[in-house]
Amino acid sequence: MRSKSTDVAINASAINIARSLVSQALKVSVDRLNGSVCMYDFSEWDSLGQLQIVQMLEKELDVTIEDEATFVSLSNFDAIVKFVEENITTTQRT
Repeated sequence: MRSKSTDVAINASAINIARSLVSQALKVSVDRLNGSVCMYDFSEWDSLGQLQIVQMLEKELDVTIEDEATFVSLSNFDAIVKFVEENITTTQRT
């Protein structure tokens, strides 16, 4: 079982990784990305932006997102952080 401090560190890493990936995919400042933003909140995060986010997640986390439900669920920043947290590797946490 992980300690609370380990969970906090993993979450902080997941947030940082998610911010970096989404900001790169959408070409926006990380300052615009927080838990409450979602698809269509700003012009860069349209359907093409969503596809770019998913492609960036697949590439950087070495995962494949094949099912539509997962693709659709990644349309808000909180869900992206959770996805990163679930798929983060030990080397990516640092």
